[in-house]
Amino acid sequence: MKKVPVSKKHFAFVDDGDYDLVIQFKWHMVRRGRNNYASTSIGGKKVAMHRMIMKAPKGIMIDHADGNGLNNQRANLRPCSYAQNWQNTGPRKTRGRTSRFKGVWRIKQSCQRCWRSGITAYRRYRNIGTFFTEEEAARAYDAAARRLHGEFARPNFPEPKPNASDVPGHTSVIRDHQPKAEGGQPQPTPPHPKPRRRPRPADCGTCRRQRRR
Repeated sequence: MKKVPVSKKHFAFVDDGDYDLVIQFKWHMVRRGRNNYASTSIGGKKVAMHRMIMKAPKGIMIDHADGNGLNNQRANLRPCSYAQNWQNTGPRKTRGRTSRFKGVWRIKQSCQRCWRSGITAYRRYRNIGTFFTEEEAARAYDAAARRLHGEFARPNFPEPKPNASDVPGHTSVIRDHQPKAEGGQPQPTPPHPKPRRRPRPADCGTCRRQRRR
């Protein structure tokens, strides 16, 4: 991996095989939407570094898998359509946004405790459902995004890695190191105190319909 300066403090990353190609030009950083990209001028026309590396024809977009527009390594670049490039974006930072997660917003007509999630795929909006908590709605969006958007999905939570104890044929040795009492038996685990539940306000119509399901 090589670094190509695009400003006084920022660099673009390219593969060793592409370094001789891009180092011939003077690059600068440009802001497009919510991301930064490396761009240069050739014959009076602006050319993006990632399009030069991938030799993308007109009408074909290039997507950065990790969302970093300055990471122009070939393993991070892939041809895509406009819809697929839009799918691999984070939550919008617009005024009046009610949720920090992508595809989630608060239902204003409810008791201010209900959250709804939805997703757009194949030029069609799909309502996922309503949920009591913001995190439940975000995880429901992640499941739908992985199913409908495939490799271009940008989930709110990274997919959890399987534990070593869940792998078939793996034997955990943690139980052998548990403290034992005088008789040689493991000490019982003390019960955890139950958390106190706050009183819930009166349910709205959305909450009652969700509770009947």
